Formats: sequence, C-alpha cells, structure tokens
Amino acid sequence: MPSSKIFVFLFRALVLPVTLIVILIGILSYAQISVPLESVRNQFVKKATELAGREVRVDGEVRLAISFYPTLVVDQLHITNEPQWSAEDILSVGETRVQLALLPIFSGQLEFIEISASTIQLNLEQDSDGSQNWASLLPPESSSDKDPSTPRSKDNIDKKFWIEEFRLTDLNINYLDEHLGRSFSNRIDRLVINTHDKAHLTANIQGTSHDSPYSFTASSDLLRNLASNTPWKMKMQGRVADKPVNLEISLAISNDALNGTVRLDAQQVDIGQILSRLGLMEGLDAYSSKLTFNADLQGGNFKDILEQSVFKLDLDEGHWNLQNPANDQRRKITFSSATLLAETGNQV
Repeated sequence: MPSSKIFVFLFRALVLPVTLIVILIGILSYAQISVPLESVRNQFVKKATELAGREVRVDGEVRLAISFYPTLVVDQLHITNEPQWSAEDILSVGETRVQLALLPIFSGQLEFIEISASTIQLNLEQDSDGSQNWASLLPPESSSDKDPSTPRSKDNIDKKFWIEEFRLTDLNINYLDEHLGRSFSNRIDRLVINTHDKAHLTANIQGTSHDSPYSFTASSDLLRNLASNTPWKMKMQGRVADKPVNLEISLAISNDALNGTVRLDAQQVDIGQILSRLGLMEGLDAYSSKLTFNADLQGGNFKDILEQSVFKLDLDEGHWNLQNPANDQRRKITFSSATLLAETGNQV
C-alpha cells in the first residue's frame, strides 16, 4: 500500500474520531449539559459519613457536568453536629464543584483543575470543659507526624494528586467559645488559593470582619515546609477598612498545641478596638498613626493562647483618652511613641 494511502487511513482511523469527540465535548460544554448521578450520590453520602464520623447528607443533587474537564457537582452538602452542640450543622455548603483533568489519570495521577465551594456556613464551638465540635473530624496523628526526625516526601505528595486552584465564595465563619465566654464571626466573600507554582502557594482573600472590609494577597511555602517538617510561614499584604496592613506568620503545630509568631504592621489604627477583639482589654480609647504588633503564640485552644502567649504593641504618634471613674472626667494624652505589653500571668 502506498505511503499516501497509509497516511490517509491513519488519519481517518485516529485523527477524525478524536476530532469528532473533541467537537462533541465542546458542544456539550457550551450547552452546559449535566448528568444526574443518583447512585454516586448514595455511595458518596455513605463513604463521607464513615470518614467524618458524623452524619453527612446531600439534600440536593449529585451530577456530572460534561466539558473538557469533567466536573462533579454536589448541591446542598451538610455535615451535622453532635447533639450537644447548639448549631444543627458544623458545615453546610450550597454547591461544591470538583473539576478533574483526564490525561493525568492514565499516568496514575489525580490532577484537580479546581475545587470550589460556595454559600458556606461553618459553625465552630468550644465547650466550657475545653471540648471542641471539630475535634473528631481531624485525622489521627501518626507516629511519623509526632517524630520531627521523620521527613515527609514532597515527591510522594505530588505523585498522588494535585490541586491547581482552590476557591471559596460566600463563606461565613461563626466561632462560639464558652470556655472564654466570647463569640466571633467573620465573612469571607472570596478566597482563591493558586498552586500553579508547586513550591510556592499564592492566595487572594476578601471579606468583612466586625463590619470592617478587608482584602489581602498572600504567599506561602506551605508544601515545601510540610515536606521538611519546618514551621508553616506566610506573608500577607492588604488593606483593612482601607488602611494598609502587612502580616507575617510562622506557625507549628505539635501534640495538639500551637507554637509560632505573628508580626503585623498597620497604619491609622484604633488600638482599643483591636485589644477588645483580642479579649485583652476593654474600654480603651486610643489611636495610633502607626502600629507594630508582635505575638509569641502558645496554646492548644483560643483561651490558652490568650493566657499563655506574649503580645506586644509598639505605637507611634497617637493619643489616649483617659477617663476618671470617680467624676467621669476625661483627659486626652498625646504621645510620640508608646508600648503596650501583655505577658503570661501579668496585667497589660
């Protein structure tokens, strides 16, 4: 058979079917075709309940969206709380999407193009005895995790699976600490973690805390540090209530306790508001044009961290409004520099 005819035969046998499949997938993707997967839904709920040790339910549909990157979509996912906690669910998610690349599967890898979730409600609680509603969801710590001399292989992590992008939208976090006697809430409008550079993670976050909008960009060598058992480090730059803020974090967790450092640089700061939110001091009316906050963190829960850690505020160019409790008179003190220190076992 002449070579030209062989080429034509191969073209028809291989190229044309592949081209037709690609065109078909493109049409289905454009048409937003999805296939309900009721059997997958039942298996997913069963397996997720076993893994979480809590009742997991899907009130909506599990379906496969057909596209160049097949996407598994789960609607109305809930992980229930145990009966003694106040909220019905520890986690509820309006929609979860898992987008998978097909070609890496043939080489034994799972490459997720995107994992995303929207309309999320996270309810975290700590009881007065120190018990936590999320404790049973955490995986048990293995002996290799406890032994810092046992290295972890980043290559093994990469060979198993990889996530290109992790995205959360409309996330509300509620934290109730009966041990501390306080509750906190935070809204994240958008959080995107990008891992195109596998040695260096980047993230963008926008949200609102105590009616103050914030936005940050962050970078971290998280996977590299996990592989070498070194502390997790992250740098963030952004704005809070339209004021510039820089944040550096270094954290290590061992034996269910946190150890680390935090440094924050900010401008035009309401000092009393910050100390009140941290639970360190109430009723302070003070302002600084520049603030540097350093913390040496220690503790296994939020209350322990506040009691066992060291906090230091360095202030420049500000004022402090003092109030006399005897006659309710006020006096304003201005300062060019000041330091507030909260050490373990001592007053501020």
